[in-house]
Formats: sequence, structure tokens, C-alpha cells
Amino acid sequence: MLLPGLAWGQWQPLAQSAQSPVHDAGFALQERQLLVPQDGRLEVIDLNTGAASQFSLGSSEDDKLPTLRQLLAPFKDGWLLDNSNGYQAWNADLTQPQGELPIKCRDPQLLRQSPSQRFIGCGDQVRDLKAQQNHQTLGIGPGSYSQSLFVGDLAYVALAQPYREDSNQVQVLNLADFSSKALLSGKESLFIAAPSVGDFLAVAVKGGFLQQDQVRIFQVPGLAEGQRIKGQVKGLAVSPQGRYLLVAQDKKLRRFLRQEGGTFEELPALAVAVAPQSRQSPQGRAESNSLAFMDDDRVLLVTQQGALQAWDLASGTLLDEGQPHPGTPWRLQWTPTGFAALQWQDGSLEVFKQTP
Repeated sequence: MLLPGLAWGQWQPLAQSAQSPVHDAGFALQERQLLVPQDGRLEVIDLNTGAASQFSLGSSEDDKLPTLRQLLAPFKDGWLLDNSNGYQAWNADLTQPQGELPIKCRDPQLLRQSPSQRFIGCGDQVRDLKAQQNHQTLGIGPGSYSQSLFVGDLAYVALAQPYREDSNQVQVLNLADFSSKALLSGKESLFIAAPSVGDFLAVAVKGGFLQQDQVRIFQVPGLAEGQRIKGQVKGLAVSPQGRYLLVAQDKKLRRFLRQEGGTFEELPALAVAVAPQSRQSPQGRAESNSLAFMDDDRVLLVTQQGALQAWDLASGTLLDEGQPHPGTPWRLQWTPTGFAALQWQDGSLEVFKQTP
């Protein structure tokens, strides 16, 4: 069974205010550790034992950690933290800084790493850590980047959203020669998704007058357009190895299985209403804030009633289900070691453990 009772551990709501929304507090989940900024401290929780250690967040010159504006993702064998001056890599025990990361990032939640960790990107910038060089996409002028991700180590992709809703662009940077290209200019791109290890990119596009919403598939790195999947899109996700493409609609989750030639064959849809994906989701990556892959054949999701469910995509069967929750899911994350963290928009954070 998976996640029996769905109540292994629970933390109190994170500090929040109108000026500092919950996702600015953040959390980071590694294989066996959870990091949570709490009341001016950084709490490090051992997920196996539940033991918690606390670090000051730099309130004096003697403190070991920098003043954190935001907690970022695991980085190499440790953590990447954002202080008031930039980004710093720290070891797993948070006892030693490993150096500064020379990249600018207006929104730290958009900071991403490639699977090999050679590249790190944010907005329209990519840092090649091996060559110690920065590269940039085409750029769009005034605007913001609501989502970004790496397609393996082949390409870096950012969804750019200018002030005009009908002119969103998908910026793609080829990591082989650092050439850049804009896709879908003049159309509203809702979501982007790609496998962690794979060679394609899925883009959800909102149709205009007399046009249908659709998902469009592009091959990477050449960006040749392939299959189109028509229909409303409430959420979009691709499994880590690219085996499954999931498209959430109002009352069902459509699942597509990738074939040998690269096309997707539609399987019977799952009868589940997935909580809508927020366009302001803090993840901005392949997983939506209501979908998280456990592996290439199993997925965790949050229903519109706020219940956490585990599904087997190969058989289309429900493995386990939790109790409904009145909140709005903000971030859902899974680790290969069997832990899941679910953060709600009000700041509450629940952690669950997979058992045999």
C-alpha cells in the first residue's frame, strides 16, 4: 500500500503575510531531509526519524547561514540557498558554504538545474558551470517568465509572459551551440512540460477565436513540430523518462503513451478531476502543482476535493486515496526514497511516507 492514512507527519502553517506570500517562504525536499524556514530559523528535519535541527538565518555576523530571502532546491550533494547578495551552494549538513553561483534571478523559484547539473538556468539566462560562462535566450523585453525547465541536457525552455496575453512566447535555448529560438509567437501558451531525460517538449496553447485549445509536441533540439492533441487543458505533465503525457481536463485525466516512433497513443482516461494547475505555480517545471510522478508509471495527484491519490498509469488503477482537504494545492513534490510533501496555498505543509 502507498501512503496509508496519508498522515505520517504534519508541520504547522508557514509564516505568511500579504507582503510575503506563502510560496516566498518555500521548502526544499531532498532524499531524506526536509528544509523549512520557520520563525526566522531554518528547520532541517530528518524524514526517517522525525528529528529536527534548527539553524539561525543570519541575524548576526556570527551566524553560519546567510540571511535567506528564499529557500531553493537541492543542489549537487547539498543545498542551494538564496541570500541578499546572490546564490550560495552549501553542503548537505549546512555547515560549510561551497561557493557563490554567478547568475542573476529576479524570481528564485524559477531557478532550475539540468539533470547532469552542468547547467543552471533562470528566466532568460543559463549558466554553464563547466565552462564558467553565461548564455541568454532571445529575450522579449518587458515581461516575466512564469515557468522554466530543462529538457535533459539538450535544451533550456522558458515560458515568457509579456504584458499582452496574446503574445506569450516559449523561448528555447539549444545547449549544444547555445542558439535560441522563440516558439508560438502571437499565441497564449499556458503550460510547458518535458521529461527529465528525453527529447521532446509539450506546450499547452489556449486557442483564440474559432480555435481549439491544444497541446503541441516539439522535438528537441531541432524543434520540429510533431503531434497535436486537441482539447481543454487544466494541467499538463510528462513522466521523468517521457513514457507518459498527462493532460488534465474538468472531470478526467487523459493519458497518452509514447510509441517507438515518438507519437503518443491515447489510453482510456482516468475518471478523476485533478485540481487545476495554477499559472502562478511556484514549481514552473514539468510537474504541475497538482501532479507529481513517483516514477515513470506511477503518479501522485491532488483531486478537486483536495484528496491526495496515487495511480498506476500502466493499469489505470487507483492505488491509494487520502481524505478531502478544503485548501488549494500549491506545491506537490515526491522523492525516490518514498517521501511526498504537499504544500497548500494557506501555507500548511504535510509530509507523507510510502510504506511497504
